[in-house]
Amino acid sequence: MSASYKIVFSGQVKKNTDLSVAINQLSRLLNIPNFVCEKLFDGKAYALEKNLTSVEAVKKESSLKALGLITKVQPQKPEKENVTPANNNITRESISAGTSLQTYRFIQQKQNNNHLIYLIKNWQLMLLKIGLYFCYTALIIATSAAILTAFKLVTVANDSQINKQLLNYDNYKHYLNNQQSNSPVSAYINNNNTSYEALQEQQQINRYFADFSSAINHYAKQVNQRDVSAMGGVKLKQHLQEIDALGPQFAFWQQLTTLASALENDATNMAKLSNENPLKVQWINAVDWISQSYIREQQNPSLNIVKTTPHTTHIKLQLNLIVLLSFMCFVALLTAFLNNTLKRKI
Repeated sequence: MSASYKIVFSGQVKKNTDLSVAINQLSRLLNIPNFVCEKLFDGKAYALEKNLTSVEAVKKESSLKALGLITKVQPQKPEKENVTPANNNITRESISAGTSLQTYRFIQQKQNNNHLIYLIKNWQLMLLKIGLYFCYTALIIATSAAILTAFKLVTVANDSQINKQLLNYDNYKHYLNNQQSNSPVSAYINNNNTSYEALQEQQQINRYFADFSSAINHYAKQVNQRDVSAMGGVKLKQHLQEIDALGPQFAFWQQLTTLASALENDATNMAKLSNENPLKVQWINAVDWISQSYIREQQNPSLNIVKTTPHTTHIKLQLNLIVLLSFMCFVALLTAFLNNTLKRKI
């Protein structure tokens, strides 16, 4: 077995050698960082190269001496020596003994690769977590929207028996008979075809008018105006009922009750205004305004740009609910997939 040699450096340099230049040149020659080369000049003995033949040792020593370094070529014994080899596991604070420069380069490269893998894995985990949080948020929003849509759907379904009343001559005669009778429902009951439906409709109208009157009377009392009875309550009811017959059933009554509620809520502000103030709302004028607007809207359909009925509303709500449920199923599946993927990554 041929003998092997090593080059030992104890931190000594030739006279007139620039130490910083020598460190930089040695760093390039050995392909190690500058902070490692600086530690080699601390006075301890380091094996810069090991396992060299005699020819290789002479060449390497010549290159090092050209940098101004004072080195020695020594036979390399198989047993452990007291000479401290250079590098591995080198930090910016210290150089540990017992390893070579080649080992240091290998470990340094391995550490860099592990750091890159760690960064990639962290980015993957972060993207998975962001996607999972997004899915949870979308699932909560979709669930809330589905519950709200279902509630609206049930509400519309309860009113789905509303039918459009046609203003024809026969119905007008029934209306006149009802006006002449003390019982407003009697004319409808005498009609064999629509007796039960007419009774139900009239009861609903009575409820709407009662709500309307209650809100208006409360407003009139606070602002010192005449109430519904003083303005001809029975005739007013018949007039409003006739207007409601021009469009979808009960649609006008719903607008009236909404108007009355708004007036009632604004009564405190209106009460502060004097009767001569033109900004003080007269409830009868407000009712007349909404009545005329509704009549014009029904007589000229082109003015009614968006006209929905309970039936079309019911269909739209059904479609919206189906879309929301489908979206919820998709997001739930995506959430489960991301959750399982994240668990495997962790």
